[in-house]
Amino acid sequence: MALRPYRETEADEDLEAPDFQSILKMTSGEAPRPGPAPVGTYTVRIPEDGVALGKASTGTPQVRLNLQLLEADRDVDSEALTNYLTKPDGSSVPLSSKMVQQTYWFSDAARYRFEDFVHSIGLPKQTYDKHIESLKGITFVVHLKHRPPNQNGMVYNEIAHARPLPTQTVRRK
Repeated sequence: MALRPYRETEADEDLEAPDFQSILKMTSGEAPRPGPAPVGTYTVRIPEDGVALGKASTGTPQVRLNLQLLEADRDVDSEALTNYLTKPDGSSVPLSSKMVQQTYWFSDAARYRFEDFVHSIGLPKQTYDKHIESLKGITFVVHLKHRPPNQNGMVYNEIAHARPLPTQTVRRK
């Protein structure tokens, strides 16, 4: 499997062209960096196009999952969540517009983490290619934590643990 390529669609042709002149006049370093989602429990969904295979810079195969945040549980700080959903201009965006990435590597030393993850959300023991297909469109619950800052001082989300939906069934969309 390869990384999914960018594809233009017929719908893209109907979109108005961006104003590149105003964008090109912006000074680099002024773009606000989005912060991580607040720590806590969320119902998430992996969109159909939210699974991408690739290689790390070391050549290690990896799978990158895009988790769409659908609902925040009571343990998520409401003030922090409001701040997270507020754009620089003061307007807000819906939680479902936010995505969190999670990457799993398939080295001999790290492959177990992917296995632990897929089994924790209720997927049966099967081949990795079937797991990857099963992840597309699946809804489940995660507890997000903050990974310690990297060398650039950035803090990212990371799945602390995951589980199937409370109904104990895997919901697909």
